[in-house]
Amino acid sequence: MGFNKRYIQELEVLKEKRKMYASDKEFLDAVVGKSDALTGPKESVDYLDSLYEKIKSLEERERTYGEHTRKL
Repeated sequence: MGFNKRYIQELEVLKEKRKMYASDKEFLDAVVGKSDALTGPKESVDYLDSLYEKIKSLEERERTYGEHTRKL
């Protein structure tokens, strides 16, 4: 079993790639996958962190209030 590192591209490249995916979750799964560590520009990692927090917040809200919650 190995240690999976992934290099994260520049923020502008990530934002362009995000447009090709239907959701933040789908994009994050494709970019991060099952990596053990990410390396790259701080701004890019911060962007991915913000998407992750947004996804977790939406999932928590759906779990708390059910499926009838308005999706952002």
